[in-house]
Amino acid sequence: MRQPEWPRSRYWLCHFLNNRHMRVRIDWNAPHAPFLQGGAQPIADWLTWTTQINTASRGRLLRWATTECATDPAYIQSLRLFVKEEQWHADIATRYLSLRQMKGRAGGINRAMARSLMKPLGLRFELSILLLSEIAALTVSRLLLKATNDEALRGLLTQGIHDHECHIAFHSERLTTEFADFNFIRRNLRRWRLRAMFTALVTGLTLRHRRLLRAIGCSKTQFARQAWHTFAAVLERMVPYGRDHLLAALLNQQQKPYEKAGLP
Repeated sequence: MRQPEWPRSRYWLCHFLNNRHMRVRIDWNAPHAPFLQGGAQPIADWLTWTTQINTASRGRLLRWATTECATDPAYIQSLRLFVKEEQWHADIATRYLSLRQMKGRAGGINRAMARSLMKPLGLRFELSILLLSEIAALTVSRLLLKATNDEALRGLLTQGIHDHECHIAFHSERLTTEFADFNFIRRNLRRWRLRAMFTALVTGLTLRHRRLLRAIGCSKTQFARQAWHTFAAVLERMVPYGRDHLLAALLNQQQKPYEKAGLP
């Protein structure tokens, strides 16, 4: 549903501007706590994975947004601030790895191939990939926070969980508007495509970070169940079966543009 300005754009612009000054205090000087049962390497691999921001795709995202959302400058600026916030998270993760003298493995050829396939698919697809990645990262961060006693890592994860939740709300609200003009058939096809994409993402993460899941004490099935619980809640708000639920979500955006976002 193309509008001159997305009703929530100014809310999210204010959110990202304010969030830069509302950071969790990370105690970098806290005593080093023992790592999980699996050692330091699984944590290092996970944090390294989170620092590998695809700058090329972010550039494409901003170019597409500038072209397709030219009448909504607040949304374009919100996206720019989102990208900067991502980079800040990568920076503090890198600082933690350096502080603990840890080195993780790079993303690998599968991730590079997946990124190369996303180039020509447009703004909606790029936002969908971002949304699904945030849901998966949120699930892992919540599990890891419960399992670690390292205060510096706990501060990093606490901030990450808060920001992942906000990013999920940010992208899902926008995609609700983007999918609003789809008819019943297209909406259902989009639901199935998002399910397939999320299945592939969760499967890849489970295989790559299985050592971390074992160290946390979480089985592959438990991880998938928790990730799908969040995904299903977001999907039902974003692409609901009932047209009345979709119209209610859009009406709420228009009538209450500055209301606090509903987090998963």
